[in-house]
Amino acid sequence: MLLLAAWIHGAEAEPQTPQIPRASAAQIKQVVASGNRFGGLLYGTLATKQGNLFFSPLSIHAALSQAWAGARGETATELADALALPLQREAFHPAYGALLNELEGAPRAYALKTANAVWLQEDLGVQAEFVTCLKQNYGAALQLADFKKDPETARARINAWVAEKTEKKIDGVLDPGGLDAETRLVLASAIYFKSAWKTPFDRRLTGHRPFTLLDGTEIKVPTMSIEKDSFAFKHCTLETSNAVAQGFDVIELPYEKDALSMLVMVPFGNMDAKRLMFLLEASVAAGGLEKHLDGMKEQPFKVRLPRFAFSCSTDLAEPLRTLGVKRAFSDQEADFSGIAKSAKICLGAVAHKAFVQVDEEGTEAAAATTVKIEEGKDDEPVPVFSADRPFVFLIREKAHGAMLFIGRVMDPRKKE
Repeated sequence: MLLLAAWIHGAEAEPQTPQIPRASAAQIKQVVASGNRFGGLLYGTLATKQGNLFFSPLSIHAALSQAWAGARGETATELADALALPLQREAFHPAYGALLNELEGAPRAYALKTANAVWLQEDLGVQAEFVTCLKQNYGAALQLADFKKDPETARARINAWVAEKTEKKIDGVLDPGGLDAETRLVLASAIYFKSAWKTPFDRRLTGHRPFTLLDGTEIKVPTMSIEKDSFAFKHCTLETSNAVAQGFDVIELPYEKDALSMLVMVPFGNMDAKRLMFLLEASVAAGGLEKHLDGMKEQPFKVRLPRFAFSCSTDLAEPLRTLGVKRAFSDQEADFSGIAKSAKICLGAVAHKAFVQVDEEGTEAAAATTVKIEEGKDDEPVPVFSADRPFVFLIREKAHGAMLFIGRVMDPRKKE
């Protein structure tokens, strides 16, 4: 069984100084590219669901990469293809560890913490090489549990671990009955993030503004405002059979100190709103974001963004099967002999739960920052970027371009 958990927005993380093997910049770049590619592909499978969506490609990719460390034969090949893994094991895992270390290790204005742990059936003859790989490269702590005799106690321990690592934002990631006497291995990966905006939204300017749902219904939702500042922006046109331009506008909202940013993508065009959203999401799934994001240019904008907060629970087993991971779930065909040679094990449930909260708040220092007004331009019209209809957003680390989180807002009122 594989367990994953992720969230955004919380308290400061405790500093960590794991011993991480070194990797070249080119190897880290390849790890980032594979994680981003996987994130796009997974988004494409999850986008068929109704409603809001949010998950962490980094958390899921890291956990599945740890499962790949113990996979062999065709099971390993299927996982490698789905995860878009570019390197051999010997280079890949240290490069992943180096990336995680760089994301967490340096002094920064944001709080970002990844945590990994392995729960093993206490009498499972685990391969020492597997344990060493996870400990050295992912900082994964090894825990023993007796799933055979008391799966509910093991479930409670895992849920408590996830809650602790996510400042209690993710509570009860495993439902009652989520583990059983057949469980032999649980890989848990949690990710935690919080940062203030570089340019804060002024709470006094937040008001109820229109938001048009995909079915054309207009609702009023609390909408934050920045009256005037400079943001990176691009008007992205997508190729369609329609003679009129269709595409999406994308704006970058940087977090404090510019280390991370949120990209907000709002579709435009004269097609049906559902079709426009489909085109945007298809572009994300096809891995076309990098091309579209290239060449973004700074310009003044008024920004309107709905305030939103919601959680998203996802069973990833079927989406992973759609991406070609099939043998890993079969008790007859799975080959995880790199984990335990003496036991026949396969992936069970793949649970991912994420929480996101976006509002005007930041740290006290950030709250003291004021909206910049350039002298001599008060009479010039300033374009408005308004997320007043369903949109896609992602949070990325800028130095490497790693996609930490991605999601969409279909209805800002919904909490799940």
